[in-house]
Amino acid sequence: MAFYTYPSEDIVLWDVETGLYARRLSGHESNVYRVVYSPQGDQVVSCSSDKTIRLWDAETGECRHTITGHSSYVDKVLFSPKGDHIACVSDDNTVRLWNVGSGTSRKISNHHRGDVTGLEYSPKRNQIASSSGSTIRLWDVETAACIRLLIGHSGFVYKVTYSPQEDQLASCSRDTTVRLWDVESGACRLILTSHTERVVDVEFSPQGDQIAVT
Repeated sequence: MAFYTYPSEDIVLWDVETGLYARRLSGHESNVYRVVYSPQGDQVVSCSSDKTIRLWDAETGECRHTITGHSSYVDKVLFSPKGDHIACVSDDNTVRLWNVGSGTSRKISNHHRGDVTGLEYSPKRNQIASSSGSTIRLWDVETAACIRLLIGHSGFVYKVTYSPQEDQLASCSRDTTVRLWDVESGACRLILTSHTERVVDVEFSPQGDQIAVT
């Protein structure tokens, strides 16, 4: 099953085998920014400029939970590797963790002073990385404590991503560089400086021995 949404307040699910329309998920009151399947594939989570997050049953299209609490639009959302929590970021400069079963807020972090752009789970470390402005923060999922503040970029950080081994974090920035960070110590291991314009995306290879950037 695949989905399509933007720019609309509805989410449309399509059957990729037949190419036929499956169902429409309606409920958001403004544009949906992102939709993600749960690791088990039985749920879909969506976030919207209406300041809400919705959890949907992927089979029936029923909305299981409408999660409120953000004071501005929610533009990024991720399922935890086990599918029991979701992490999201909002234009209210917060990173929040929500319980999928109850739809209640579990942790709230508001240390960022600007728009939160990057968001990534580290399942082995039970950790989340987020970026805002030129800085990156690593959070302990259980305590909601900020355990590392990574400083080095001189421009807006667009994305952060963990290596498959989860010992490194890659970040890309408006300052035209890509940086590789040691997750344990927070030290910058390597700076890639060959680009002449902003770098907006970075991804590790499955083996973790290469990265692709653009």
